[in-house]
Amino acid sequence: MWREIPGRNLIPQRLDSVHSHYAGLCGEAFPDIKLDDPFVKDVDPQTWSVCGFTPKITSSSLVNSNELPIAERFRLAYVERDTRLAPKRAKNARQHQRRAEREWMMGDTSAKAIALASKATKSLNTRK
Repeated sequence: MWREIPGRNLIPQRLDSVHSHYAGLCGEAFPDIKLDDPFVKDVDPQTWSVCGFTPKITSSSLVNSNELPIAERFRLAYVERDTRLAPKRAKNARQHQRRAEREWMMGDTSAKAIALASKATKSLNTRK
């Protein structure tokens, strides 16, 4: 049923031959050249926006780390990390709240009875 694979196809290529093939394709990268500008210029910026994300703004004075005292660098790093992790903290808080409500509902017998009756009513209504 399965076709037999010849033994020579099971031998992997040597990594140096693969590397030499791609070595000619790599060029030097320049930080001031934006390679995707022709593709991105027609895209609506709202498409790229992410809720809770603010782009990091760096000025030339902030880039030079020798000018900033170490306390200020730590403060900026903390603010950046806090901003980056804010959506995750909010998601975890919502999940914790849902789990606490579910735990309370399953612990309280009257609330559990109401929840199960509601679920049964919904399932009966969807069958019609």
